[in-house]
Amino acid sequence: MYHQLTREERYFISTRLRSGASMRMIAKEMGRSASTISREVARNATRHDGAYRPSKAQQYAQARRRRCRRWSLFNADDWLLIHGLLRK
Repeated sequence: MYHQLTREERYFISTRLRSGASMRMIAKEMGRSASTISREVARNATRHDGAYRPSKAQQYAQARRRRCRRWSLFNADDWLLIHGLLRK
């Protein structure tokens, strides 16, 4: 099952990268796929210097989640109508 990385996991990745650990080793320690760590670092590296900063990575991830939310095709009036029809 798919689970997004948590803030704590992002800080762990950052700490381990700064200590010189490989992405494969970090993945093994976290029980994640190495490609998950690689994609996380590539996707969320800061734009101006390419460094991985966990606070910025969390902001980027939250912004992507906000942008991808699907909006309901029905408004409140539609739901009232549907609810009323189902009661009949």
